Amino acid sequence: EEQLAESARLRLGVAGSWTDFAQQQPLAYEGAGLFAAMYGFFVELEDDASASFQLLMDQDWSRLVHPDRFVMGPSTPHRVLESENNGSAMELVWAIDGAAEEAGPGDVFHVS
Repeated sequence: EEQLAESARLRLGVAGSWTDFAQQQPLAYEGAGLFAAMYGFFVELEDDASASFQLLMDQDWSRLVHPDRFVMGPSTPHRVLESENNGSAMELVWAIDGAAEEAGPGDVFHVS
């Protein structure tokens, strides 16, 4: 039964600035939330104390999940979109500004 539930779960990947968006890693399933399943990953801030990322639906490079605008931090209002990976969404990323969070290069953030 657990294997069946696991096989039915959404598979999300993340690609980010820490690999120049050239590699992806899977998001970890972190349980069911109030309205949806929860997923997350850890990211280490780069030399400039920042990081940015987009998600990949079904871990498929052709299916980007991204905000409708550049999002710096959790308080920026935005909608979540899915689009083809045709270059039109390159600047539409979620970003972490370590300086605003009193963090520096090498600090690790949990994103969920």
